[in-house]
Amino acid sequence: MGSKDKILRYIKVFLITVLFGAVYFVLPSSEFRQVWVYFLILASLFASFALPSAAVILNGAALALLLLDRGFILNLTSASLCVFLIGTVVIPFYFKRVKTLEEQDFRRRYFPALERLTQLQSDVTRLKSERKEFEREIEKINKLYVLGRELVEHMETSEVIEHLQRILLDRPGIKTITIFSWEKSRWKPLLFSNPEQKNQWLEFVEESKFFKESEPKVLVPPEWIDKDAVVFWPVKMDRKFLAAIFLTVEQDYSSRYLEEGAIFIPLIALGIVRTRLFAEVKDRSRVDGLTGLHRREYFLERLDAEVKRAERYKTKFSIIMLDIDHFKKINDTYGHVVGDEVLASLAKLFTAKARPGDLVGRYGGEEFMILLHMITPRETLALAESIRAAVAKAEFSRGSDIFKATISIGVSHFPDDGPSMEELLSAADQALYWVKANGRNGVKEYSKSLSEKPK
Repeated sequence: MGSKDKILRYIKVFLITVLFGAVYFVLPSSEFRQVWVYFLILASLFASFALPSAAVILNGAALALLLLDRGFILNLTSASLCVFLIGTVVIPFYFKRVKTLEEQDFRRRYFPALERLTQLQSDVTRLKSERKEFEREIEKINKLYVLGRELVEHMETSEVIEHLQRILLDRPGIKTITIFSWEKSRWKPLLFSNPEQKNQWLEFVEESKFFKESEPKVLVPPEWIDKDAVVFWPVKMDRKFLAAIFLTVEQDYSSRYLEEGAIFIPLIALGIVRTRLFAEVKDRSRVDGLTGLHRREYFLERLDAEVKRAERYKTKFSIIMLDIDHFKKINDTYGHVVGDEVLASLAKLFTAKARPGDLVGRYGGEEFMILLHMITPRETLALAESIRAAVAKAEFSRGSDIFKATISIGVSHFPDDGPSMEELLSAADQALYWVKANGRNGVKEYSKSLSEKPK
């Protein structure tokens, strides 16, 4: 209630009081006046509903009229009744009414505030929910950023898989990660975070056609996985199946990683395709286009690594340097196309004669190299001789013309003929030079006596 409204009500009460007083004085007898006073008291009760303080004013006026009327003989009973009414009815009612109005005023003020508070609480709850959703989106973006950065920084498949393992194992609820690559219609294992389950996982993927799946799913866990769930992520790009990822997770997290698969899978697919392309380009840069053998640079890189490995583990190895005899004459006589065919054919022969694990490379022009791991000098010479003999028996042709070719071979051994890559190459080259100088079509093992050029 405003202050102006209260002033107007007090004015109205005052005017009503004056009106009651005027009526009182025009009444013809004291009996009528007494009745009027009682009526004034009752009116004060009614007035108190609108303004409790008006009851005091009206009752005070009524009592004043009783006491100040000169023509009225004070009736103690009437005065007592007025005092009684004021003390037992008006005053208690006044305070009760004041309390009621205060409560009403409190409600008028409180309930809008309560509604506002309720609205604010609802807004806070909504904002918290939106904040959580926003944080989840930020987390998703962060996951994509971290994984994307790892894929960009690393080009080797092993490095990408290693970092993918670290990222996923840092996620809550994930216990193990198993990854298989699908290449040439066969499964190729890339990762077993729990090596003890390797054989079981190999059997598991061979028995199922996961390469036909297109969406993440929660699998029925095999018997050897206790209590946990298995979430399967099929990694595909352009409808081509690339890999299968199996996450062993706690049961409560299965739906979460089923959903997060949609976040990780596209980036993983991109990473795998990228590493495969890099490997393909790298292989092409390492491989000679004509012969299919390793290029000189890569062969020397591997040879240097083998020297360091052999020094560390105190092992032995040998190298064979091969050169086609009179190759320029073959080119001049039969043409470069036939010469290229001879190079390609001999490259296949060298590869076929070498043992599994040996490294065959084209050293330059018509010169080749073979790196033989874990072999004795006697075995090396025997292998070199078998290669020479096989080349001597091989026949080549241009149309109806049939011709043959021979090779010269120099051999050196680590560490007997030198402790470094450069010394080994020099030793093999000197042995090869000796064969060239002594009729070609032969095999020679390096010895210190070869350091002096033959006359």
